[in-house]
Amino acid sequence: MCFQVLCKKFNFLKRKSDELNAYMVGRDGLKETLVIQNTDGVTFEISNSAIISKIMVLCQNELFSILDETEKEVVNFEI
Repeated sequence: MCFQVLCKKFNFLKRKSDELNAYMVGRDGLKETLVIQNTDGVTFEISNSAIISKIMVLCQNELFSILDETEKEVVNFEI
């Protein structure tokens, strides 16, 4: 993988991580709705705060893992 592509991937993941962190900090657990939509426009809504919390923690853990792995690839990149 090209170093520029790797850096672009890292920056994208970092932005997404920051967005997710901002969401997690700002959520109050009340009157939340999580909407999942596919490319055909079909949606699925979840309004149970306990389920949303579990989904968000899962997303956060996965994103942090991928971000950490990508950061290691950037740091260890050899020309």
